[in-house]
Formats: sequence, structure tokens, C-alpha cells
Amino acid sequence: MNDMPLNAEWIGRLDMYIKALKGCFYEKLGPIAFSLYEPEGEAGRLLSFEQAEACGYLPISEGAAWGGAWRYGWFKGSFTLPGEALGSRVVMELNLGGEASLYLNGKPFGTRRADWVLEKHHHLCDQVISHSGVPGTRYDLYAEAFTGHFYFALPGTAAGPLTDLSVLSPGNYQKPRLGQCSFGVWNEEAYQLYLDIQALYDIYLSGDKNSLRTAEIGAGLKHSLHLIEFEEGSARRTESFILARAVLAPLMRCVNGSTAPTLYAFGHAHIDVCWLWDINETKKKCLRTFAAQIRMMDMYPGYKFLQSEPVLYAMIKELYPGLYADIKERIKRGQWLADGAMWVEPDTNIPSGESLIRQFLYGKAFFRDELGVDSRFLWLPDVFGYSAALPQIMAGCGVDSFSTCKLDWNYNGGESFPYNHFYWEGLDGTRILSSVQNEYTNTMRPADMIGIWNGRHQKDVFGYPAAYGYGDGGGGPCRDHVEYALRMEDLEGAPKINMEGPSVFFERLRAAGTDNVYSGELYFPCHRGTYTSQAAVKRAHRKAEISFHNLELALAMLRISGGSFDKEALDRRWKTLLTCQFHDILPGSSIERVNREAEEWLNNIIAENEAELAEVLRQLPGDNGTSAFNPLGWSREAFVKAGEKLIKVRLEPFGFTPLLSDEPTEAERCAAHTFAENAVLENNKVMVIINALGAVVKLLDKAAGTDYAAAGPLNRFRMFRDIPRKYDAWDIDSMAFDEEIPLEEPGTLEIVTEGGLEARVRLRRSIHNSVIVQDIYIRSGKGDVLFETALDWHETHKLLKTSFPSAVRGDCAYDEIQFGHLKRPIQPSKPYDKERFEVSHHKWAAVCEEGRGVGLYNDCKYGISHLGNTLDLTLLKSAPCPDPRREEGEHRFSYGFCFWNGSFLDSDIIKKAYEFNYPPVIAPRLAQGGLCSADKDNVIIETVKPSEDGAGIVARLYEAKRTAVKTRFAVHFPCKGIVETDMLENVTGPVTEGNEITLDMGPFKVKTIKILLEDAADETL
Repeated sequence: MNDMPLNAEWIGRLDMYIKALKGCFYEKLGPIAFSLYEPEGEAGRLLSFEQAEACGYLPISEGAAWGGAWRYGWFKGSFTLPGEALGSRVVMELNLGGEASLYLNGKPFGTRRADWVLEKHHHLCDQVISHSGVPGTRYDLYAEAFTGHFYFALPGTAAGPLTDLSVLSPGNYQKPRLGQCSFGVWNEEAYQLYLDIQALYDIYLSGDKNSLRTAEIGAGLKHSLHLIEFEEGSARRTESFILARAVLAPLMRCVNGSTAPTLYAFGHAHIDVCWLWDINETKKKCLRTFAAQIRMMDMYPGYKFLQSEPVLYAMIKELYPGLYADIKERIKRGQWLADGAMWVEPDTNIPSGESLIRQFLYGKAFFRDELGVDSRFLWLPDVFGYSAALPQIMAGCGVDSFSTCKLDWNYNGGESFPYNHFYWEGLDGTRILSSVQNEYTNTMRPADMIGIWNGRHQKDVFGYPAAYGYGDGGGGPCRDHVEYALRMEDLEGAPKINMEGPSVFFERLRAAGTDNVYSGELYFPCHRGTYTSQAAVKRAHRKAEISFHNLELALAMLRISGGSFDKEALDRRWKTLLTCQFHDILPGSSIERVNREAEEWLNNIIAENEAELAEVLRQLPGDNGTSAFNPLGWSREAFVKAGEKLIKVRLEPFGFTPLLSDEPTEAERCAAHTFAENAVLENNKVMVIINALGAVVKLLDKAAGTDYAAAGPLNRFRMFRDIPRKYDAWDIDSMAFDEEIPLEEPGTLEIVTEGGLEARVRLRRSIHNSVIVQDIYIRSGKGDVLFETALDWHETHKLLKTSFPSAVRGDCAYDEIQFGHLKRPIQPSKPYDKERFEVSHHKWAAVCEEGRGVGLYNDCKYGISHLGNTLDLTLLKSAPCPDPRREEGEHRFSYGFCFWNGSFLDSDIIKKAYEFNYPPVIAPRLAQGGLCSADKDNVIIETVKPSEDGAGIVARLYEAKRTAVKTRFAVHFPCKGIVETDMLENVTGPVTEGNEITLDMGPFKVKTIKILLEDAADETL
């Protein structure tokens, strides 16, 4: 006989008995017969319970098909408890054919969990309608079930190298069928025994096989199994469960020693604002999940549940006010943890710095004003990398701790993130206490919790946070999860479970301290395709951010002149933009319907902002005529169209310049001509030769005599076969760059503008199955080469880049991010550098030597790669999953290439990129302008806006070139004084009287200044 307490025979019996116990949980008492109402069209998707209750229902039999893609069905049924229910726990078994919101006796009850929840009893154990049944009690049940749409059957949401993409079409949707539905008795004794056996079995399998604890568990499990009588009648069987559990009770009472680790465990339901469903379905997911969790709190008073994202609370407040009131009551009791700081859990690579600040501004305001919570914790469990600008923004918004799980997801191998707990040091040196968890949907099985501890990166780590529960519409934690957590409060062989939220964990971690510091971006070595996927959404998003910048600048001018505006409408549009920054919307990893709706929302924002901007400009004081309005805070030379004519104007900071028609001098003129199959553009700065592929084969800097195309053609289009092994729209795998597709078919070149202020040539050529039309041009007195592109895209699993190799030899690339830039190595000398073969950036990237450099700026692109001294801008990615359109159709984007002689500090690429993205706005001829200025070239005034309290004007500025400087910030209109604030506009310093203040700007430091208007009340301070 085997000396081990549990040999193979006993292991087999344990597995068999655990399965058999699950079969004993539920005893059916009677069926639930349903009638069905199926709303027609989109309006039916927004029915309230009260509206649905009054509709006409028709009987539906078991096995009948119902619904269709994107359809909801309302089921109505009732049942009465028979005598057999007396004193018993009564539950429901519902198989409606889809995830469903449940209403019992007229009130939100919870959820019929999604079918992907494979543990059958998890669909039952929470559906407790009575803890002690009373015969004759009648229950009226309504269920709003979602028929859904196409869900890919392919693993990992990857399409793979498919030849038949019809399998991804929502048109292949199969109607669901109504399954067997019933109510019955829940055998709590069987359930509790199952949980005890599973918990001890997990500890046995995970523990030291030579320990006394393992031996005693093995013996106890054998003894308990001897007592179980599955084949007896119901009463005798239940009695055997009680006896078996009594045998295990001493083992369940064994506690840990003083060195046992502690996990801070809290319930969680990660609900994507949009992903494989649209935002209307998200509202229903919130209803189901939140109602279910309220009942979980009623069952378990010590249970705590974290829910972030004010946007979800706002949905519940609007649609389900009764449930919202219940949530607020649970927040007061300390059971419901409302925390997370941001409006949504956004992507942090793509939004602007100002957008990230507004995430906190609107998010924290909702937590404070609606829920009575000062949120100081940022919760971003599922975001695809974390900008190095975030620590400064967090600190500036009153947030002092941060947690994610995603960095532990490195399924591509390479270097693991080194820490669980650390201080994250941002661009400017700000440090935020941070923690990397392993997962945000833990099961709380002891085996999983032991695995979390054993798999930690820091073997001396202080505690560990652990979020548990089904996400994505799964309904949050079920009873199993909470029961396991309660068993492990102090169970020998498992980590101690402290049922507290992140704020308590971080409070204790801060007191314990950590020496670990991680500086720079938290790069996620997966999901690199999200910098590029759904290019149309990203373009609309960039333009929407710019439209807010321009409008708020004009609104500040209106406020100064005594006017007013609709703050509520502005806030509404901001919240829509912030919602579009959710980490499956803006990154492009959602279904077609979500992408289409997001693009529509963003374009509506742009239209509304531009319409209001035009109206505001008309209200400002001025005279007749037309001017060019400069939305940037420095003097600049710009080119604007007056009708069909191009005009060169000199713009003052935040000012208005009359549009006057002046002919260029001979020295200012550009010229264009063709020879052989090439085209030549020339002015007094550069000569540019372009071949029939659209590549710049010569770019001569006339002053220095340098050919910046000497290392290879610039603007060379490169296409790669892009078939990620795991997550299609999310990923770009490294092997993509080993599978380049030749693009050798030449196009045609046509001179569009022969000379004057501009010389322009138009390229038309085929690229694989797509067609590109690109205008390549130069302008008077400028050395930049500009590329304005229209691309008719018809590709599947292809990645398109434009490549700019350079003879400039730098050791790193400079990539703009929010409020600064990163320096990333060009030559991959270690694994971490190799993993960053595709990175995110914003408006510009550059490669520099000590005395010269080259740069590439763009109007809507975010992905880029650097190999050697190249700048390879990623233009498009055509992943068919989860959006089978794979971005078919026309795309528009522009970019420019520049060079300079001198150091990076002396370069003007940052301002060039701003000017490229913020063209002058045609406006009435106005006298007002100037507003404010900073006297140092490396200080950018990023934002000027009315203050949130209406008492002044807020200016946000930052140091842009990684060098400390003192700057004089001057106000050019009458004011009472100037005061520094935090990023949420809370005053942090004394008022400086007069119109100037001197600011110490450290490297990449962001400052927020409030200008007090003369008509503002003193109490605003």
C-alpha cells in the first residue's frame, strides 16, 4: 500500500465524489412556464421594466427558438411554492438562451449569468429567492434576456490566417432556444461539504507532501468520504453530508503561523464599457451585476465589492434609480467600495495629457459629489500599457496609489516585470506607490490563492491585493468565491484572506514601506496593435481633442469679455470623449458596432464644438473682415486658404491676424517639375527628388549640403503579413517583420502646384490590393517635406508602414508622449529593448546626434517602430477580428519630415508638430488676443480654459525638452491676481498680485495656473 495519505485510487475517488456532490445541490420542485415579448427594432432595446411589464406576451415552449442578432426578449413567468419547500432554501434554474436581467416581484433581482460561466452550479447558487420557503408564496419573475450577436468561437479572439471570413460575420448568428427552467430546493449541506472538501483538497495538492498538515488532511478526507452515502434517500444522504463535514471541521479550524502571507481580497466585476457588445448592453450588464452584488452583501455582511468607473454609476442613476439608491446605502455601510479615480478605465497611451487630467477631474468629482468618496486610488486592471506621464498627473489630481494586473499577462515571454510593489517614478520624477496584481477575476479557490503567492515576483513581498469574481457580464463574484474567502481568513496552508479593499492595502503597504523604484513607462509587451487598430476612430479622437482645445480657448476669451456659455453641454461632450477613451474603444479592440458608434460620437463632438467655436468667435468684440486665429501660445508663420488661394500669415500668440493677400517674393517661391519618372520640388531651403513609388530619393539641405535621403529612400511604403497568434486586433507579433510583402508596382506623378508659396506633386499608385493617392509638397521658406494622404484600403491581415531611414546616428529615439517625451533605445541590446519593437507616441518622433537631427510628425497616428536610425510610422492594420470590416475603405492622414542643425534643445520639432495639428482657425476680424504667454521656448502652454468654478481662467503649461528653467508667465488682460493650483484647480499657493508670476519648471514639470478675474468673488479662493 502507498505510504502517501492519498494514492491514485483515493485521488480518483475524491474527484468523483466532488462531482457527485455538485449533482446533489439542487432538487427540482416544479417548472417555470414562460410567455415571451420580443420588442421590435432599436427602440425595444431601451425598454424599462415598467414599459415591458405592460406589453403583450405570448406563450413560448421549452426548446423554441427566439430572438435574433442584437435583440432582447422579455420573459414573464410565475410560480407558487409547494409544501415541499417548507423551511428550505429555494433557488431558480433558468436556461433562457442568453444572459439575462432578472426582476423578482417587481424589483431588480440580479443576473442569469452568461453561458461562458461553465460551472453549472454558479448559475444556481446565487439565485436564492427564499432562505426558508413558505408554501403558498407566489413569485412573479420577469427576465430581459439578450440574444446577443456573433461571438467568435475561435480561441483568444484571434481570427488567424482564415480564407473564409464569413465565419466572423454577425449574419451567421444562430437564434437561441429556451431551455428547461425550474425552481427547487438548494441543499446547503451538500454545498458546504463540497466547499470544505475542495478547500482542503487544494491545500493537500499544493502543500509539502512530507508535512504533518498534509498527512492529516489526507486522512481526514478519506474518513469523510467513508461517511458519505450518495445512494441513500434524501434525508439519509443529507445526514451523511453533515457527518462528513463534522469530520473535516477540526481541519478547517487549523490556523496559520505568524509568517503566513496575507491577501487583501475584494469582490470585483470588470465590466467593459464596450467590447463584444455595445453601450446599451453595458447598461443591462450593470443592472444585472449590481443587483446580484447587492443581494450578495445581504447574504454576507462582511463581503466587500469594488466597482470603479463613474460612467457606469451614471448609467444606473439614470435608468435604475432604485438600484442606485441601494448602492449608495451600501457605500455608506462600507460594503460597496466606490473607487478608481477616473471616469472610465481608459487607454493611457493614446489620450492627450489634458484628456487624462479630465478623466480624473470628472471621475473624482462624481465619486465626491454623488457617492461621498474621495477617490485616491487609480484602478486600471486591464489597460494595455501605462504612460510615463501618469505619475505626475495622478499626484496632481490627488491620487497617491495605483494598481494594475495587465503587466502580469506577458504571454509572449521575454522579461517579466520585476516587482509586485514599487514606487513608480514618472517623467518628472514624481513617485506613486503601485502594485501589480496577477488577475482581476480570481476564483478564490485555495489552489489559486496559493498559486498567486508562489508566483509572486518579490519573494519578500508585503501582502498582496486580489480581486475576485466574474467580469464582462459574468455577474461578479458568486457564492463560491465569497465562501472560499471566508474559509481562508486564517486556514493553515493557505494565505490569510483579509476581506478589505485596495485603500486599506495601500495604507498598510505605505506604512511598511518599499525600496523598489521603477522609472519610466510601464510598457506592456503585448497588444502593440492597439496603437494603430481602427484608424478612423483614432483620427476622429485626435481631432475631437483639438476641437476642445480650440473651443475652451475661445470660451476663456468670452468669459474675459463678460460672456457666458453652456457649461453643462460642454461637460456632456467631454464625458462622451472620455468614454470613447475606454480601453477597448479607442485602442480598436471592439466589435464593428462599437467602432461605428464611437466614430459617430467623436464626429458629433467635433461638429458641435466647431459650431460653438464659430458662434463664440462671432460674439467676441471686433470689426468687419476675416482673420486667422492662432490657437497656440507662440508667434508662428502659417499658411491658410482664403478661398482657393494660399496665403502666408504671421500669427501672434493666441491672437487674430487679418487675412491679407500678398504675393511671395522671388526668394520665397517654390518650384516643381518632372524629369524622366521622377518629380522635383525645390525652394531656397531644400531640393526634393521623388520617384514613381512616392519615395524621396534625395532631400538636400542646401545650407549644410547634407542629403538626408542618403541612408535610403524616405517615405518608402512597407507592408507586412500581420497574423497574430493570439489577439488579432490587439497584437503585432515580432514575426510580422520577417514577412514583408514586396511593393514594387510604380505609380504616376502629377504636378499639382508648380510654384509660388507651395510646390506640390501628386502620387497615384497601387499598394497590394489598395490604392494610395498622396500629395507630397513643400512650402515657402520651409525645409519640411509634407505628405497628405488618401488611402483606399482593401487588405486582410496586413500592416502598412512608411519608413524614413536616416544617416543621422543616434543611440535612441525621442517619442512624444503626454507632457513630454521618452528616449527609447534604437539598438536592442537587452531583452526589454527587443520587446519594444513597436511603441506608442503622439504627434512626433525624432532621432538626434549632438549637432543635428531628423523628425517625423503626424496628425493622427500613434504606432511607430525604430530599427537602427529609422522612423517607421505605422499607418494601418487590417485585423478582421473582432471587427470583420478590417477597416475597409478610405482613410485620410498626413505627416511631415523635418531636419535641423544643432542640438535637440535648439530644435523646433515640438512646435512644428503642434502647428501641424493645430492649424489657424478662420474667424471674424477680432481685436482680442494674446491672453497669456511664457517667455521660455521650451515651455508650452497646453491649455487655456474657463475655470471649473467660473471664477477665473486656467492655464496649464509644461516644460517640453527635459531641462529645468524659470519662466515668466504673463497675463495680457486685466486680472486680480494669479495663483498656482493642482490639476483639479484646487489652490495650492498664495495669490500673486499683478499680471506676472515666475515659475520654476523642472524637466517635464506641469504647472496649472488660475488667473483671477476682476469680477470674481473673493470667496472662490
